[in-house]
Amino acid sequence: MSSKDEARRSSRERIAGLTDGEKRTHSLRVCSEISRSACYRRAGALFAFYPFRGEIEILPRLRET
Repeated sequence: MSSKDEARRSSRERIAGLTDGEKRTHSLRVCSEISRSACYRRAGALFAFYPFRGEIEILPRLRET
């Protein structure tokens, strides 16, 4: 197994172990970090992947753009 595969598996396991409240907290923090990023504020366009399988929820940030 490659280190990339191992990192993905490890990330999925960590996410699966979070409560809904913890996922919400992390999602809000990520959205906040994106909003404060100078690179984001200067960008003319934003490319993002739609979250699935319990991934961090960034849709609130995307809806504000």
